[in-house]
Amino acid sequence: EQTAATNEISRNVAEAARGTAEVTNNISGVSQAASDSGTAANDMLAAAQGLTQESVKLDEAAAAFLKRMRAM
Repeated sequence: EQTAATNEISRNVAEAARGTAEVTNNISGVSQAASDSGTAANDMLAAAQGLTQESVKLDEAAAAFLKRMRAM
């Protein structure tokens, strides 16, 4: 009976260890996904800032063109 109980405890400990390893693996996956999302957000911010700068340049060029056209 004691051997059976010891074997049951051993199986339970092994199962708990597998569960812990799975949770650790899942947490690592979530951490990587969060890191990837942060990188993508930074890339998107940089692209938006670049578009803003290009929009300002385009606006300035259009204003200069219209000014030259009016002066003719």
